[in-house]
Amino acid sequence: MFYCKKEKLRDMKQMEIAQLMREFVENAKVKEALPFGNGHINDTYLVKLENAKAYLLQRINHNVFKDVQGMMNNIQKVTQHIASKGKPSLHFYQTLEGKDFHKTAAGEYWRLMRFEPNTKSFETTSSHQIAEDTGRAVADFQIDISDLNPKELLLLIFKLISRI
Repeated sequence: MFYCKKEKLRDMKQMEIAQLMREFVENAKVKEALPFGNGHINDTYLVKLENAKAYLLQRINHNVFKDVQGMMNNIQKVTQHIASKGKPSLHFYQTLEGKDFHKTAAGEYWRLMRFEPNTKSFETTSSHQIAEDTGRAVADFQIDISDLNPKELLLLIFKLISRI
């Protein structure tokens, strides 16, 4: 058994998170799982294993992102493009079957990414420094992908906006 806290996570059975982790990490032994951030679209959990490794396990809201594989393809292209410049980037793990996400029997989609220690999730801020740092990060991201051919990406953003 492992330790879970906070209401959102209580609804999920401990065995479910442990099983999900074993889809991505062979013989994963979960020590602790905590909700991470207050996602409005996806549900994210910080999962710590007994071997001291930590990951972010995320349930993808497939009601918003109808083409989960297309979305993951776009994310992989963007993150690989940024990483090819020697810059830090998100890292997603494939399942043990080599897939970008795991689809449960209940039809839920899950992905796993590297957890970066000392990171925080902000919903709002009254700090000028945090606002400035956020703006700089968005600008850096735009610069990093400015030479990426948009034709290589699926038109997922257009599809999402056209449904709103």
